[in-house]
Amino acid sequence: MTKINLTKKQKIILTVIALVVVTIGGFLLIRNRSQKTDQAGNLPIQIQPLTIDQLPIVSLTAKNSGRELTLAVKASQIPLGDKIEYELIYYLEDGLSRGAMGEIDLVGGRGERDILLGTCSRNVCRYDEGVTGGEVIISLAKDDQLHSFETKFAFLTSSAAYNDQNLEISTAKGSFIVLEGGGLPAMPDQEILAGPYVITAEAGSGLVDFKLTNQQTLLLFWNQESWEEVEEYEDLSLGTYLLVTP
Repeated sequence: MTKINLTKKQKIILTVIALVVVTIGGFLLIRNRSQKTDQAGNLPIQIQPLTIDQLPIVSLTAKNSGRELTLAVKASQIPLGDKIEYELIYYLEDGLSRGAMGEIDLVGGRGERDILLGTCSRNVCRYDEGVTGGEVIISLAKDDQLHSFETKFAFLTSSAAYNDQNLEISTAKGSFIVLEGGGLPAMPDQEILAGPYVITAEAGSGLVDFKLTNQQTLLLFWNQESWEEVEEYEDLSLGTYLLVTP
């Protein structure tokens, strides 16, 4: 091993360089920790999810021959901030999934965003075919606290009914979207069992049929003013439905 002999002047220079490096490193470490603390302090704190009477109303409507979806949000019983964040995940017939995320600016507690089911590059768009449904996760900050909730949706056609453990929704003609979840325009008098089910169409109109899994339940329809009980389950208008106790 070769021994390196340093002069007194060289030793002093190396000592000074070492002290400078240590000082700068310590300053950067303290600064980095301080920035992380400030950033963490500015983030909303996650708390328990909102109750159904506090959730904003959510709807999803197809447009451009089903190549896009319009996500609309409306404040229900509580005021929201000036924007919400969303993440939309959709599934294809071949089992693959795609996603999109972004923000929706709210004016007077309302806002909407068009979401492309595909990708665009240099004004050339490639659309995903065979979208069957998916989920929409919405996050909002209120009172310095973060609230997130999830809805699910599916395309409803004559060959693809909407099914869950509570009911089946079908149609003889047309293409609709059924979105389950979100807030209500008003709370019903009865206990809520499932829903809301928000059914929309690109054409704006259509007819659907309901089949209830449990006959000991009531189906309600929002008539733009109040909830009314549905007595006949065939050829029903599009809109918002809810399952409640008798």
